[in-house]
Amino acid sequence: MIEVTDHVLGKILVERNSEFRQLNDDLSLLAETHGMLLEQVREQGKQIDNIETNIESAADQIDQANNHLNTAKSYKSRIWTSIAFVGGAIAIGTASVVYIFSKRE
Repeated sequence: MIEVTDHVLGKILVERNSEFRQLNDDLSLLAETHGMLLEQVREQGKQIDNIETNIESAADQIDQANNHLNTAKSYKSRIWTSIAFVGGAIAIGTASVVYIFSKRE
């Protein structure tokens, strides 16, 4: 049988203790890394929510812009109608004045 001396047993215990400390340090580092990763995921989630909100806001603003463009188109159509009416009235008025003055002579 192999006889284990106190010296050999002490070396084994010191080595094992060192391995446990290294394992503890590695687990602490892993926990810290996990915490940092979790925080990054939370931040990215907030950014994604912010992007989603901005997209919804942009869609609403586009709808409003389309409504404004349709209103402007309607106004433009009315203006051309009014211009044509006023132009026609001026032409008729001018023709009437010319006709009246031409009859006087």
